[in-house]
Amino acid sequence: MNASDFLVGAGEMGARIRSYDWSTSPLGPIETWPHTLRLALSLTLQSKFPAGIVWGQERILFYNDAYKPLLGSKPEALGRPAHHVWPEAWDIVGPIIERALGGEASYFEDFPIVMEREGYPEQTWWTFSYSAIRDEFGEIHGMLAIVHETTNRVMTENRLRFLIELKGCLRGLYDPNEVRATTAEMLGHHLAASRVGYGEVDPTGEFLLVERDWTAGGIKSFVGRYRLDDFGSQVMTDLKNGRTVRIVDSTTDPRTASSLIAAEFSHTGKRASVIVPLIREGRLAAALYVHQAEPRYWHDIEVTLVEDVAERTWTAVMRTQAEAALRESETRFRQFAQHSSAVLWILNLKTMRLEYLSPAYETVWGEPVETALDDPGH
Repeated sequence: MNASDFLVGAGEMGARIRSYDWSTSPLGPIETWPHTLRLALSLTLQSKFPAGIVWGQERILFYNDAYKPLLGSKPEALGRPAHHVWPEAWDIVGPIIERALGGEASYFEDFPIVMEREGYPEQTWWTFSYSAIRDEFGEIHGMLAIVHETTNRVMTENRLRFLIELKGCLRGLYDPNEVRATTAEMLGHHLAASRVGYGEVDPTGEFLLVERDWTAGGIKSFVGRYRLDDFGSQVMTDLKNGRTVRIVDSTTDPRTASSLIAAEFSHTGKRASVIVPLIREGRLAAALYVHQAEPRYWHDIEVTLVEDVAERTWTAVMRTQAEAALRESETRFRQFAQHSSAVLWILNLKTMRLEYLSPAYETVWGEPVETALDDPGH
């Protein structure tokens, strides 16, 4: 019987454990591993639920096939100390692991942790349980981690709550500029962004005009007039074709990495960006932008949220502009009617009742305007 037979049928990670050169590890060759570790690994590797083991004084990490995608693009993690695999989160998860190795089991639901799985900080959420692995004498030698990432669900729920809150706030606004300002501030706080704003493309299609925006503390405003060509031809092609632009790092993204374009992005403090275009009558009319001063991994749900907010905001802006135009028209009519010698009126065709009579009515007919308005027979 082979010492590694317990790894047979244990998936990709079982095969990798078998082929790993453990002679260079503090654990030593597989045949020297204690029965408790072999049994724990056999159970963990056979599980279809993401699970890992932290073993020994060196905190050596093992994990199964279901756990592997959670690592993202991190370097090889098998056999490495756990704090070397997750250094960005160790201040948070390290103490919890140590408590588990001391015999204190734990369970957390939708626990927020900032990870760096794609080279950039990423806000994530997890439901997990840590518990001690004991031998037949009750001695603790390792820790079992059962984990489930809940990032998508939490972000989706947060997105829906935000959209409901935004709808309520915009409902009471009647000034297009206030609609833009309120949306930018709310979205900026929600995404913990550096800057959020709207820009309109001038009639020539050559410049982006930004009149106001929201910025986090210490971040310079993006208000100004910008030549669209300075954003790069590939970025502008995407925007003009109605495609959202997502930039994780302007210094490495092929659309913005050329020296002149990268310098413009760096100078204006948008190392990372999400830009949602507004196409009207076949041309780029405006854009909603979210900027980050440092590289940032944008989650798909975050990008979808920005797109949703852009569409809802532009709908609200058009509504307020139409209402403002109607109010202005009514004001002009009343100003004209107040000084006209002719009798002018507004009749509701549904109810066949007068809604407005100009002051000239009293001069011509010799009775107060209020009398006529209160009498359905007029």
